[in-house]
Amino acid sequence: MIGEGSFPKVSPDGKNITFVKYDLDKSKSRETGTLWIMSIEGDSPRQITDVNLGYATNPNWSPDSKNLIFQLTKKNKTDADIYVIDVNGENLRQYTVNKSNDFAPYWSIDDYIYFSSDRGAKASKYQIWRFKMKK
Repeated sequence: MIGEGSFPKVSPDGKNITFVKYDLDKSKSRETGTLWIMSIEGDSPRQITDVNLGYATNPNWSPDSKNLIFQLTKKNKTDADIYVIDVNGENLRQYTVNKSNDFAPYWSIDDYIYFSSDRGAKASKYQIWRFKMKK
């Protein structure tokens, strides 16, 4: 074992792993997820998102290994959106805003973001969406 967590993803440069740790929120009544990064050997784990941000999960790397894309359900919301954050935990950006569950994002090498969503779909019928990242 090299660490505790879920949804491990190795960075494109092969140096780090991002993953999710689960815990209870401050009220100890709801589970929440936070994003972490550690070295490929399991050394020096560091927290990227905080429980106060909301429930973060399904992280994935940018092609240059400088950012993480992930799904986030902010506190007091019932739907998830797609966000990007720098690997130092700064510069959080929101990319989807629909009143839908947008989840499982993937950042392709040609700078497209692919994700699943229930927007405009019938119950339990998910769709695959994409958009081009602006440079």
